[in-house]
Amino acid sequence: SRSEGVEVSASEDRSVLNSDIFLNIYDVTKSEGVQWVNGLFANQYSPIKLGGLFHIGVRIDDKEWSYGHTSDGTGVFWTPPFSHAAHHFRESIRMPATRLPKSRIDSVIRQLQAEW
Repeated sequence: SRSEGVEVSASEDRSVLNSDIFLNIYDVTKSEGVQWVNGLFANQYSPIKLGGLFHIGVRIDDKEWSYGHTSDGTGVFWTPPFSHAAHHFRESIRMPATRLPKSRIDSVIRQLQAEW
C-alpha cells in the first residue's frame, strides 16, 4: 500500500502506528527583542503571518526532532518536546497523523542524520 508518498509493504502495514505529528515553533534565541518582532509580524492569533525569525522542531510521539548545532557539530538531533535550550517556545501546530510504521520513521531519521 502507499502512505504519504512513501511505499509501505504489506508486512509493515501490520505495524503501522498512528503517530501524531506537531510542528513546535520557537522564536530564534531567547531574546525578548526577537520575541517582540515575531509577535508583531506573526501573531499567534492572526490568520496572516508576515514572517519572523523562527526555529522549528518536529514532534513525533515523545521526541522533538530539529536541525542545528550540537556538541557533535551540526545535524539532526532530538530533545524532549518544548525543551530546546537555545530558543523560546511560541506555539504548536498539529499536522496530520502519519500512518508510517515506526521502523520506517526511524529509518528516515537515520538517513537525515547521516546526510545532514
